[in-house]
Amino acid sequence: MPLSADTKRSSTPKAIHSVRDFMVLSGLPMYTEVLTNAGYSALSSLATLREPDLVRCGIQDPLHRSIILSAIASTWSQDTPPTDPQTNGQTDRNVSGAHV
Repeated sequence: MPLSADTKRSSTPKAIHSVRDFMVLSGLPMYTEVLTNAGYSALSSLATLREPDLVRCGIQDPLHRSIILSAIASTWSQDTPPTDPQTNGQTDRNVSGAHV
């Protein structure tokens, strides 16, 4: 279940403008700070997340990791990462996880 039930009931899809928006729509807002503290502060950086990254961030619940990864897959094509309006389309993480 990538998006919360409230989001699915809405007749107008909610725009995702931040990591917080994404996590709220995914139904797991409690991980917003965990992800941003780990360097995933730009919306575009979420498209690079994989399960080992979530474990390193401290997200131990396998169901929660699965929900986050499913939401990422259903929100963005892995071929075309999202652009972040706050960074003019630049990601804040590269493949190795270091800040760009």
